[in-house]
Amino acid sequence: MNNNNDAFTLAEVLITLAIIGIVAAITIPSLIQGYKKTEYSSKLKKFYSTMQQAIQMSQIDNGPLENWDFQKQIEDEDGNRDYYANYEYEKTWIKKYILPYIKYNKITDGEYIPPETETEEAVNNPVMVYFADGSTMTTFLGDCFDIVYDVNGEKSPNESGRDQYRYTFCFAASPGMQNTQGFRPYLSGRATSREDAYNRCIQAAAFCSTLLQYDGWEYKDDYPYKL
Repeated sequence: MNNNNDAFTLAEVLITLAIIGIVAAITIPSLIQGYKKTEYSSKLKKFYSTMQQAIQMSQIDNGPLENWDFQKQIEDEDGNRDYYANYEYEKTWIKKYILPYIKYNKITDGEYIPPETETEEAVNNPVMVYFADGSTMTTFLGDCFDIVYDVNGEKSPNESGRDQYRYTFCFAASPGMQNTQGFRPYLSGRATSREDAYNRCIQAAAFCSTLLQYDGWEYKDDYPYKL
Protein backbone atom coordinates (compact mmCIF):
# COMPACT_ATOMS: atom_id res chain seq x y z
CA MET A 1 0.00 0.00 0.00
CA ASN A 2 1.07 3.57 -0.73
CA ASN A 3 1.10 5.48 2.54
CA ASN A 4 2.35 8.80 1.06
CA ASN A 5 0.40 11.77 2.43
CA ASP A 6 -0.56 14.11 -0.48
CA ALA A 7 -2.34 16.73 1.70
CA PHE A 8 -0.93 20.22 2.14
CA THR A 9 0.88 20.96 5.35
CA LEU A 10 -0.22 23.80 7.57
CA ALA A 11 2.91 25.74 6.66
CA GLU A 12 2.17 25.40 2.95
CA VAL A 13 -1.41 26.60 3.44
CA LEU A 14 -0.26 29.61 5.45
CA ILE A 15 2.36 30.52 2.83
CA THR A 16 -0.24 30.27 0.07
CA LEU A 17 -2.69 32.48 1.99
CA ALA A 18 0.06 35.00 2.63
CA ILE A 19 0.90 35.17 -1.08
CA ILE A 20 -2.79 35.60 -1.97
CA GLY A 21 -3.04 38.39 0.61
CA ILE A 22 -0.02 40.20 -0.81
CA VAL A 23 -1.31 39.94 -4.38
CA ALA A 24 -4.75 41.18 -3.27
CA ALA A 25 -3.23 44.10 -1.39
CA ILE A 26 -1.36 45.12 -4.53
CA THR A 27 -4.11 44.62 -7.12
CA ILE A 28 -7.39 45.49 -5.34
CA PRO A 29 -6.63 49.21 -4.78
CA SER A 30 -5.64 49.50 -8.44
CA LEU A 31 -8.86 47.78 -9.52
CA ILE A 32 -10.95 50.05 -7.30
CA GLN A 33 -9.17 53.12 -8.64
CA GLY A 34 -9.77 51.97 -12.20
CA TYR A 35 -13.44 51.33 -11.49
CA LYS A 36 -13.85 54.80 -9.99
CA LYS A 37 -12.19 56.43 -12.97
CA THR A 38 -14.55 54.63 -15.34
CA GLU A 39 -17.62 55.43 -13.23
CA TYR A 40 -16.73 59.08 -12.67
CA SER A 41 -15.80 59.60 -16.31
CA SER A 42 -19.16 58.20 -17.43
CA LYS A 43 -21.06 60.46 -15.03
CA LEU A 44 -19.10 63.57 -16.04
CA LYS A 45 -19.77 62.93 -19.72
CA LYS A 46 -23.46 62.39 -19.03
CA PHE A 47 -23.77 65.50 -16.85
CA TYR A 48 -22.07 67.79 -19.36
CA SER A 49 -24.13 66.43 -22.23
CA THR A 50 -27.35 66.68 -20.21
CA MET A 51 -26.70 70.30 -19.30
CA GLN A 52 -25.87 71.27 -22.88
CA GLN A 53 -29.04 69.63 -24.17
CA ALA A 54 -31.13 71.26 -21.42
CA ILE A 55 -29.80 74.69 -22.38
CA GLN A 56 -30.65 74.13 -26.03
CA MET A 57 -34.21 73.07 -25.16
CA SER A 58 -34.62 75.89 -22.65
CA GLN A 59 -33.67 78.48 -25.26
CA ILE A 60 -36.62 77.33 -27.37
CA ASP A 61 -38.97 78.28 -24.53
CA ASN A 62 -37.05 81.12 -22.88
CA GLY A 63 -35.23 82.79 -25.75
CA PRO A 64 -31.49 83.20 -26.40
CA LEU A 65 -29.12 82.62 -23.51
CA GLU A 66 -27.95 86.25 -23.45
CA ASN A 67 -31.53 87.35 -22.72
CA TRP A 68 -32.08 85.06 -19.75
CA ASP A 69 -32.73 86.73 -16.44
CA PHE A 70 -29.58 86.97 -14.33
CA GLN A 71 -29.00 88.56 -10.94
CA LYS A 72 -25.45 88.52 -9.59
CA GLN A 73 -24.83 87.82 -5.91
CA ILE A 74 -27.42 89.50 -3.68
CA GLU A 75 -26.11 91.45 -0.69
CA ASP A 76 -27.80 92.81 2.41
CA GLU A 77 -27.81 96.46 3.49
CA ASP A 78 -24.38 96.01 5.08
CA GLY A 79 -22.85 94.69 1.87
CA ASN A 80 -22.66 91.09 3.07
CA ARG A 81 -23.93 88.07 1.17
CA ASP A 82 -27.65 87.60 1.80
CA TYR A 83 -27.74 83.82 1.92
CA TYR A 84 -31.48 83.28 1.91
CA ALA A 85 -32.12 85.83 -0.84
CA ASN A 86 -29.45 84.11 -2.95
CA TYR A 87 -30.84 80.65 -2.22
CA GLU A 88 -34.37 81.71 -3.13
CA TYR A 89 -33.19 83.29 -6.38
CA GLU A 90 -31.00 80.31 -7.32
CA LYS A 91 -33.84 77.85 -6.73
CA THR A 92 -36.35 79.94 -8.68
CA TRP A 93 -33.88 80.40 -11.54
CA ILE A 94 -32.88 76.77 -11.92
CA LYS A 95 -36.51 75.60 -11.68
CA LYS A 96 -37.36 77.91 -14.57
CA TYR A 97 -34.41 77.51 -16.91
CA ILE A 98 -32.90 74.05 -16.26
CA LEU A 99 -34.97 71.55 -14.26
CA PRO A 100 -37.90 71.29 -16.71
CA TYR A 101 -35.43 69.86 -19.25
CA ILE A 102 -33.55 67.29 -17.17
CA LYS A 103 -34.45 64.27 -15.05
CA TYR A 104 -33.85 64.66 -11.33
CA ASN A 105 -35.15 63.30 -8.04
CA LYS A 106 -35.49 66.40 -5.88
CA ILE A 107 -34.21 69.89 -5.15
CA THR A 108 -33.61 71.25 -1.66
CA ASP A 109 -33.96 74.70 -0.13
CA GLY A 110 -30.73 76.34 0.88
CA GLU A 111 -30.07 76.64 4.61
CA TYR A 112 -27.84 79.04 6.49
CA ILE A 113 -27.44 79.20 10.27
CA PRO A 114 -24.98 81.84 11.48
CA PRO A 115 -22.58 80.90 14.30
CA GLU A 116 -23.54 81.95 17.80
CA THR A 117 -19.94 82.42 18.88
CA GLU A 118 -16.71 83.39 17.11
CA THR A 119 -15.32 79.88 17.57
CA GLU A 120 -18.25 78.19 15.85
CA GLU A 121 -18.69 77.66 12.13
CA ALA A 122 -21.80 78.64 10.24
CA VAL A 123 -24.09 75.93 8.91
CA ASN A 124 -24.25 76.54 5.17
CA ASN A 125 -26.16 74.07 2.98
CA PRO A 126 -26.65 75.48 -0.53
CA VAL A 127 -29.43 74.62 -2.95
CA MET A 128 -28.85 71.05 -4.12
CA VAL A 129 -30.31 68.97 -6.95
CA TYR A 130 -30.28 65.18 -6.54
CA PHE A 131 -30.02 62.84 -9.55
CA ALA A 132 -31.11 59.21 -9.83
CA ASP A 133 -27.52 57.93 -10.23
CA GLY A 134 -26.53 59.28 -6.80
CA SER A 135 -24.79 62.41 -8.05
CA THR A 136 -25.74 65.95 -7.03
CA MET A 137 -25.48 69.52 -8.31
CA THR A 138 -25.20 72.62 -6.15
CA THR A 139 -25.41 76.26 -7.26
CA PHE A 140 -23.60 79.38 -6.07
CA LEU A 141 -24.54 82.85 -7.24
CA GLY A 142 -21.68 85.24 -7.98
CA ASP A 143 -20.67 87.15 -11.10
CA CYS A 144 -21.89 83.98 -12.85
CA PHE A 145 -23.68 80.89 -11.67
CA ASP A 146 -21.07 78.56 -10.25
CA ILE A 147 -22.19 74.94 -10.37
CA VAL A 148 -20.50 72.13 -8.46
CA TYR A 149 -21.23 68.60 -9.68
CA ASP A 150 -20.50 65.83 -7.17
CA VAL A 151 -20.22 62.44 -8.85
CA ASN A 152 -21.08 60.51 -5.67
CA GLY A 153 -23.37 63.01 -3.97
CA GLU A 154 -23.02 63.44 -0.25
CA LYS A 155 -20.53 60.58 0.13
CA SER A 156 -16.97 61.49 1.09
CA PRO A 157 -14.47 62.90 0.35
CA ASN A 158 -16.49 65.86 -1.04
CA GLU A 159 -13.32 67.49 -2.32
CA SER A 160 -12.74 69.49 -5.48
CA GLY A 161 -10.74 67.56 -8.05
CA ARG A 162 -11.58 64.20 -6.49
CA ASP A 163 -15.36 63.78 -6.48
CA GLN A 164 -16.48 67.40 -6.98
CA TYR A 165 -16.09 69.31 -10.26
CA ARG A 166 -16.83 72.96 -10.84
CA TYR A 167 -18.49 74.67 -13.79
CA THR A 168 -19.60 78.20 -14.58
CA PHE A 169 -22.78 79.42 -16.23
CA CYS A 170 -22.15 82.91 -17.57
CA PHE A 171 -24.29 85.36 -19.51
CA ALA A 172 -23.86 88.54 -21.51
CA ALA A 173 -24.87 90.37 -18.35
CA SER A 174 -22.09 88.73 -16.33
CA PRO A 175 -19.35 91.35 -15.76
CA GLY A 176 -16.26 90.58 -17.82
CA MET A 177 -17.45 87.04 -18.56
CA GLN A 178 -18.54 87.35 -22.18
CA ASN A 179 -15.55 85.25 -23.28
CA THR A 180 -16.84 82.33 -21.21
CA GLN A 181 -20.53 82.76 -21.98
CA GLY A 182 -22.65 79.64 -21.52
CA PHE A 183 -22.17 76.49 -19.46
CA ARG A 184 -18.61 75.17 -19.38
CA PRO A 185 -15.87 73.96 -17.02
CA TYR A 186 -14.70 76.52 -14.49
CA LEU A 187 -13.25 79.52 -16.36
CA SER A 188 -12.10 77.21 -19.14
CA GLY A 189 -11.48 80.21 -21.39
CA ARG A 190 -8.41 81.05 -19.33
CA ALA A 191 -6.62 77.81 -20.16
CA THR A 192 -4.68 78.12 -23.42
CA SER A 193 -3.60 74.48 -23.73
CA ARG A 194 -3.79 71.09 -22.10
CA GLU A 195 -0.50 71.79 -20.32
CA ASP A 196 -1.88 75.09 -19.03
CA ALA A 197 -5.06 73.36 -17.83
CA TYR A 198 -2.96 70.69 -16.10
CA ASN A 199 -0.86 73.28 -14.24
CA ARG A 200 -3.98 75.22 -13.23
CA CYS A 201 -5.55 71.98 -11.95
CA ILE A 202 -2.52 71.41 -9.70
CA GLN A 203 -2.58 74.99 -8.44
CA ALA A 204 -6.35 75.07 -7.83
CA ALA A 205 -8.49 71.93 -8.01
CA ALA A 206 -11.47 73.95 -9.25
CA PHE A 207 -9.74 74.03 -12.65
CA CYS A 208 -9.64 70.22 -12.92
CA SER A 209 -12.93 70.11 -14.82
CA THR A 210 -11.18 72.10 -17.55
CA LEU A 211 -8.33 69.57 -17.65
CA LEU A 212 -10.81 66.71 -17.89
CA GLN A 213 -12.59 68.42 -20.77
CA TYR A 214 -9.26 68.61 -22.64
CA ASP A 215 -8.91 64.86 -22.05
CA GLY A 216 -12.42 64.00 -23.25
CA TRP A 217 -13.65 63.56 -19.65
CA GLU A 218 -11.20 60.71 -19.18
CA TYR A 219 -8.70 60.41 -16.31
CA LYS A 220 -5.24 60.21 -17.84
CA ASP A 221 -2.33 58.59 -16.01
CA ASP A 222 -0.97 61.99 -15.00
CA TYR A 223 -4.23 63.22 -13.44
CA PRO A 224 -2.93 64.91 -10.28
CA TYR A 225 -5.57 63.84 -7.72
CA LYS A 226 -6.34 60.39 -6.34
CA LEU A 227 -9.99 59.44 -6.60
